Amino acid sequence: MRHRPEIDGLRAVAVAPVVLFHAGVQQISGGFLGVDIFFVISGFLITSILISELASGQFSFRAFYKRRARRILPALLVVIVSSLPFAWLFMSHGEFLVTARSAIYVLLFASNFFFFKQSGYFERSAESSPLLHTWSLGVEEQYYIFFPVLLWLVWRRAPRLVAPVLGLHFVASLLLCIGAARSYPDFAFYLPLTRAWELLAGALCALLTEKPLTRFSNWLSAAGLAAILVSLFSVRDDMPWPSAITLLPVAGVCLILLYAQAGTPVARLLSSPLLRGLGLISYSVYLWHQPVFALARIQSFGAPEPAVMAALCGLVILLSVVSWRYVEQPWRNGKLPAFAPGRLAQTIAVTSIALLAGGLLAGFATKGFTALHTESQRQLMAYEESAYQREIERAAGPCLQLERNASSTAPSCLEGGQELMIWGDSHAGMLSIGIRAEGKSFVQMNAGSCPPVLGLDPAKSPACSRMNASHLAQVGKVQPKRLILHASWSQYDAALLLPKLRETIAAIRHTAPSAQILLVGGVPIWRPNLPRYMLGLRQEITPNLNLPNRNLPDVRALDAQLRAIASETGIAFYAPTELLCGDNACRAVVPDGTDWKLSTFDDAHLTPPAARLLAQKLPM
Repeated sequence: MRHRPEIDGLRAVAVAPVVLFHAGVQQISGGFLGVDIFFVISGFLITSILISELASGQFSFRAFYKRRARRILPALLVVIVSSLPFAWLFMSHGEFLVTARSAIYVLLFASNFFFFKQSGYFERSAESSPLLHTWSLGVEEQYYIFFPVLLWLVWRRAPRLVAPVLGLHFVASLLLCIGAARSYPDFAFYLPLTRAWELLAGALCALLTEKPLTRFSNWLSAAGLAAILVSLFSVRDDMPWPSAITLLPVAGVCLILLYAQAGTPVARLLSSPLLRGLGLISYSVYLWHQPVFALARIQSFGAPEPAVMAALCGLVILLSVVSWRYVEQPWRNGKLPAFAPGRLAQTIAVTSIALLAGGLLAGFATKGFTALHTESQRQLMAYEESAYQREIERAAGPCLQLERNASSTAPSCLEGGQELMIWGDSHAGMLSIGIRAEGKSFVQMNAGSCPPVLGLDPAKSPACSRMNASHLAQVGKVQPKRLILHASWSQYDAALLLPKLRETIAAIRHTAPSAQILLVGGVPIWRPNLPRYMLGLRQEITPNLNLPNRNLPDVRALDAQLRAIASETGIAFYAPTELLCGDNACRAVVPDGTDWKLSTFDDAHLTPPAARLLAQKLPM
């Protein structure tokens, strides 16, 4: 097929929004749909080439897959090999092992299945996953395992049926996507069965070929570009993606492929030097942007400042130009250095993959190369181990309800007498460890991600209303002398939380008039978590260690509102930050007998010695 410069520009329209979306530019709410644009372009170009080869009798499966390997693998390997050392340096060993495992799946072109099982694409944790973006390569390569075979089979027997057969597959995949979008969004997002229709849309365009240039071409191609631009800026958080809504940008790309021919305004715009240049390096830009942004977020413990992110975008472009010039082009065009002709080049590629896979397997065998870490670093890493978290959960007792769909507390948790009751989320469960260490008997009602507020159902805990209604009933039944309300308040929507907290206090007053209520404010929050924060700062566990806490102002601002509510309703209030923090720093370690332990084992949950320290200071 002849080269169409406007398609290079269309690649730029695809990659730029993806990069800006991942850079945190909130105005481009639909930036991620650049991947959908890529899918349609890929389906169009690959099908055009295959049809041309089938028509001329030159098609070869071997040649096709060899071209795919030369197109995809060299730059991908360079990015993986370059990213993993920084991942090991910046990440905890648990995070690194997840990243290393994802790299194995990338080499198998199955990372979409790996991330499908790990977490949703739009979750905050996904921003720190260096290889998350490779899910789209997995979808494409899985599609191209089967698509050439299907096309070849149909072409051999009945070429006239190619379009109807592809059309049926298009409709089936689209209907499956629409059906899965609401109930199984991750399935719809990551898996090839629900993404194939986008590639098939491009394939059908290739069968239609370019339409004869008419006076409608200008309008139709402009409508296609408008559809894409509208999509980029109008996607909302509550829209499932992909779904029927995805038809808008996909149709827009199809209109451009069919009608943006030479001479049309859209073709001239997309063929401009700037867009063409960005389009030519778009594959490298796509590969480099996610590891650069993710590792920067990990190292800076959150989103970098806008100026830093702008500089990182410049770094991505620089790396992409070098990658395109010295990796992509030589391998793609067969113009390899003299030392790597023919079979030697293939040997180098296979050896590189084998060495990378072997290194990753060695990482698993050594638990993330932990032997290369100091004893202090390994001690910090242990706080992120699931075994430690299970130890904490056992210390909190069976009354820390972690099943978010539960509707009531175990009966044994309600047998602590009338002296004291503690009601709250998992952070109240951590506080209960300290109260229990004081030798106090108490009734414990704690549910993960459920603050002690009536009528509130956080997104992660849809059963909270039911659970808290049950807890209020127990307050009326037990009639406690003292009642502690505690949660990590800042993780919930304050606009919804605070009015309902007032209503909850009023309901408690009505249900147990003689109960003395203590509202306990928020605990310090560390991003991404305290062990990771200390590792990033090269800090060790030393006595009386205090570290700057960037989230402290937010916690204290919400505490001020909680204190005001306590004052309005006539109940007591205590802020843990008065004990655990100074002006702008908080205690990273606390005494544990003759030893010292971290105050928090993740982002905010107190360790047992910190819980004991706090329990001793509560005005109970």
